[in-house]
Amino acid sequence: MKHVRSVAPILAAAAVLALPAAANAGPIPTRVSITSYAHYVSPAVINLGVRVLCEKGQSYTLTADVLQNGTWGFGQVGGECTGHTDTVVMEVEWRSDDPSGWQLGGAQAYLNFCASTCGSDARLIHIV
Repeated sequence: MKHVRSVAPILAAAAVLALPAAANAGPIPTRVSITSYAHYVSPAVINLGVRVLCEKGQSYTLTADVLQNGTWGFGQVGGECTGHTDTVVMEVEWRSDDPSGWQLGGAQAYLNFCASTCGSDARLIHIV
């Protein structure tokens, strides 16, 4: 009997370890990050890359403000989460009165992201 009692905790631990990993997996955390560059399309448009991760099937909204030399642009896009890290390309339109538009070089990007929860990111980017 002594031998059976000492083996029982080991068998219980082995049973727990044998459960599939998916049974213990929780919801995917919502994450967002801006890539380090944006592609110049025209003086009126740049394409900003954003990485998103959220629970599969959730709808999301991304909004971005990009500032360059005291002027700015805005972009907004929505989509559906895949459950994997996806790169979304956002079109950011020039909104300032300055007619020169986007220039190649540095800019500051600010991003807001909402799915089941919200997040944000900010970073210096390069328009290339």
